[in-house]
Amino acid sequence: MDGSQHDPEVDAARTDCLESQGITVMRF
Repeated sequence: MDGSQHDPEVDAARTDCLESQGITVMRF
């Protein structure tokens, strides 16, 4: 993944995408 920037909206979108695949994502 591209770690050059940490965009909260993009991070949330990635989390939603992972959760939709049934992957448990820990939020800090």
